[in-house]
Amino acid sequence: MTDQSIVRRAVTGIFRTVKTRLERKWSPPTSIATTPDEFVVSLRLGNVRPKDLAIAVNRGRLTVSGSIPTAGTVSEAKAGHFRREYLLPRDADPARLRTALRDDTLEVRIPRREANTPLA
Repeated sequence: MTDQSIVRRAVTGIFRTVKTRLERKWSPPTSIATTPDEFVVSLRLGNVRPKDLAIAVNRGRLTVSGSIPTAGTVSEAKAGHFRREYLLPRDADPARLRTALRDDTLEVRIPRREANTPLA
């Protein structure tokens, strides 16, 4: 085995390890805000496609999950699978949930229930 092939094998192994780590689960940066009218959850997802996202509300919990594909090269950008779960306040009205994906940020808006509206 030549010195060049040893170096090539070592470098290939390093990039394979880094790529594998990037493909693992990660947690996107998140901000949560409340207003008198709604709750807003914003996730900075980077290069995500809408078809790779799943948003669900079940038993008072908002779950946002998905995957960001790797581009085949090693970079500092996050890639891989993610899943975040948030406990919703009792006055949240998930039936009126709205989402928007702009500038690499997913925004989930959940209006507050009116005071006389029964819990679902």
